[in-house]
Amino acid sequence: MKSLRNSLILFAILLNAVSCSKPQTEETETLISVSQFEEKIKEDKSIVILDVRTPGEFSEGYIAGAINKDYMNENFLNEIESLDKQKTYVVYCQGGGRQKNAADQLKSLGFENIYLLEGGFNAWQEQSKPIEK
Repeated sequence: MKSLRNSLILFAILLNAVSCSKPQTEETETLISVSQFEEKIKEDKSIVILDVRTPGEFSEGYIAGAINKDYMNENFLNEIESLDKQKTYVVYCQGGGRQKNAADQLKSLGFENIYLLEGGFNAWQEQSKPIEK
């Protein structure tokens, strides 16, 4: 009986915490298609293109203007912490998995305007978009 009461108290506390939390009014990251990604980087030259793949993957080809910050590197947080949090970032990895985790790290540091390339660099290449080496 005591454990049931404790469970109910814990449930009430958690329910209260959730109901009192600030509502999410705006997404801080948005998944965008290759065409939307391409349009964004063409229309706003101040956007930072962030490639979160390994240096080896980056050396095989990347989207023009991208900066490489390896999500798998143990210093990833330190490297992105120095970036301008006020800018808009379009983030991509090889297939779309790491970029979500990288975006979570960016958000945890206070970055607010983050776009993710749906399908990652693979989707970019599948649509025969230009790459640099």
